[in-house]
Formats: sequence, C-alpha cells, structure tokens
Amino acid sequence: MPRWSNEIPQQHTGTAYTLKRTPSGRGIVAMVTSDDLVGCPTHWWGGHTVPCEETGCKPCEEGIPYRWHFYLAAVDTTTHQHFLFEMTAQAGDSFKDYRRAHGSLRGCLFEAKRLRSAKNSRVCIRCKPTDLRVQHLPEGPDIKKCLAVIWNVPIPSVVAPDVAKGAPRLRVIPKAIPDPVLARNGGPPAA
Repeated sequence: MPRWSNEIPQQHTGTAYTLKRTPSGRGIVAMVTSDDLVGCPTHWWGGHTVPCEETGCKPCEEGIPYRWHFYLAAVDTTTHQHFLFEMTAQAGDSFKDYRRAHGSLRGCLFEAKRLRSAKNSRVCIRCKPTDLRVQHLPEGPDIKKCLAVIWNVPIPSVVAPDVAKGAPRLRVIPKAIPDPVLARNGGPPAA
C-alpha cells in the first residue's frame, strides 16, 4: 500500500544514489561530501561497469581485464543533487593530491571535464578548498553500501537491506532492431 501524503518530506529519496560519470561536452562542478575515495577493480561487462569479484569472477574467467575505479559522494553545485561520482585511477590523482594537502576530501570543490568531446576521452579534474564554516554540506553516505545496492552484490562487512539476492538491480532493455524483411512487406502480418 502506498504511503500517501500532502506534505513534501524532508528526505524524499530512498537509499539509492545516482551514479555519475563525467559527461562529454559539459563538465560536472560539485562539492565532495565524503571523507575519502573508495576504490575497487572493475570490469566493463554486459554494457556496464561491474566489480571484480576475484574468485568465481565471470569477466576474469572470460579474460576481460580489470580497471580500477574510484568513487566518492558529492553534491552538484547547480542542481544540489547528492550523487556518487565514478572516476578512473588516473582521474583520481587530483583527489589524492588534495587529500594529501588537506587531510580529507570533504569540502573539496571540484570541476571534472573531458579533454575531448568523446564520451570515453580522458578526464581532467581540478580541485580547490572551500570554507566549511560558511558552506553547509550533508553527511556523506556509506559508499560501499550504496555500491552494493547499485551492483546488487553482497559485501560481507556491509549490510545493505535493499539488496535482494538473485534479483537484478539493472534491467537492460535492448533497442529494437528494425527487420528489413518486414519493412519491405509493409510491417508484421495481421493477427
């Protein structure tokens, strides 16, 4: 039964966070809400990024190489949306330098842009500090728990109640491929 209300709640989203990568053509300007990066080896498998599960990992068995990805929580300065930001190890170097200089990533204002217009071109990230005495930031989420929900994988040290065993969290709907024979004959046969 739905929970109907005439009031807009303070917390109007569930436990899932949007996962963002640097888009081509325009960048992302956001402020980090997490204290540090969380990273793991991943594979490009089935049209999306999945974590490498080491033992029994199907992509590894198929010979698909892994690549490290790092994640952090941030708030978009334009939309004020709280999201998880995904980057490669190379793109994360700016955050490592910032953390080394400031002790934490929380409050880091960053701009991420692609160097070319291709969606897989190299990402350049610029970081600068902000004054957290005048800037209110929400608490950063448990990134490992959020990723467990997104990837639908159990992590022994993380309890994620939204992860349903055996139920896929990502549903891929393939694009319809036009059938040239049906197109020439005026469409599908009448029932």
